Amino acid sequence: MNKIKVALLTNFVSKFLNSILVFMISIYVIKLYGNNELGELATYQSMVALIQPILTFGLSGYIIKHYPVCDKEKENIFVANVILSFIFVSSLLIFFFIVAFKISSYFFVFFLSYEKFFPYFLIGSLGLSLVMLLQTICSISKRFYSLAILNIILRTTFLVAIFLYSKNDLLFGFSFKISIFHLDFVASLLVMLVLLIFSVVRFFVFIPSLKGLMVFQYGFWLGIKDFILIGFIHVLNATIGILVAYYFVSETQLGELALSLRFMMPVVLLLSIVNNFTANKFKVEFNNGGVRKLIRSSKLISRKLLLYAILLLILIVLSVYPLTQYMNLSLGVFWKCLIVLAIGYLINLVYLASGNVLIILGHEKQERKILVFSVMLNILIIAIFVNYLGVVAVAIGQSVAMISINVLTDLFLRTRYNESIFPLMRS
Repeated sequence: MNKIKVALLTNFVSKFLNSILVFMISIYVIKLYGNNELGELATYQSMVALIQPILTFGLSGYIIKHYPVCDKEKENIFVANVILSFIFVSSLLIFFFIVAFKISSYFFVFFLSYEKFFPYFLIGSLGLSLVMLLQTICSISKRFYSLAILNIILRTTFLVAIFLYSKNDLLFGFSFKISIFHLDFVASLLVMLVLLIFSVVRFFVFIPSLKGLMVFQYGFWLGIKDFILIGFIHVLNATIGILVAYYFVSETQLGELALSLRFMMPVVLLLSIVNNFTANKFKVEFNNGGVRKLIRSSKLISRKLLLYAILLLILIVLSVYPLTQYMNLSLGVFWKCLIVLAIGYLINLVYLASGNVLIILGHEKQERKILVFSVMLNILIIAIFVNYLGVVAVAIGQSVAMISINVLTDLFLRTRYNESIFPLMRS
């Protein structure tokens, strides 16, 4: 087995383990603390995920487009610049969010509902941002073994923290109570500190070679503003529903929505793996063969994996009932949420390998417009139906957003290049 296949397998296994860890954490929380705690954890993690793309300020997309391939010294200088820029700007943004949140709480009662999560979610967002930034660097530079470690490090640390907390009376000789989201915060803080120390030490030798941090360069900000919005809107689509639902519906319903999303984690895993392994390939395809070669490459990969992807989704749906019965879970709206989400993820799987196409083609503005439309549609559906359908409205909004992103991207490419990323359509 060649190195690429071994790396691919390693990354797949790590992603699969991560999805299992997320599922295990959800079940562990429900069994030990109940649906309400899972709903609270899901809200906290949604707040973390919502702030994360702001703290990375578009660097993930910038790395994919501008990473200097095939020159090790330039690569290392580029990465050192990215890490130092990230540390500088994210520190300023944390301060800005603290001030903005405190001011907002005085004027908008809505924000007071989330005060218990403040300022923990900001530090948690910083940890997640650093992990995702390093994942992007590892995927584009083909450091797949490092990527595999990054794939599982956050959830592994969190699961260990939950286990130690559940045994705290035996381990420490006395019992203490903290919220489950505080444990997630502690795990993120530990991971962030370890990765920051490693990153700074690893690239310290290249700091004297830097001509100046990207963050102080005017051209950098001109090229990155679309990446910031793209990252933020992607996450907004996935999290806005949970944040709104926390305010309008019971934590029990919210816990069931969170559980249905956890069952979809293997699909998210597959989409993430394909995006990681196509980033470098698509960049090379575009440089060598132009637009049509890139789009056809995306379509070919989707076509090859489509049957396996659909079988994975069917397997997930079929496995839900026996698993929930075995765990003796009492569920209400869970099934409606699961089916609605499955429809949205099915469309995502059809367009499996299209994730980086618009960015590599240089159409960040068009992707931003598509994402803005999708999130407005998502919010509109939630606003109209949340009082009538509860968390089911959140699932509908998220599925419609996923479908609209893929369909509108395909329509744009057909109009602009007379090429479709729909895998079953021949060129």
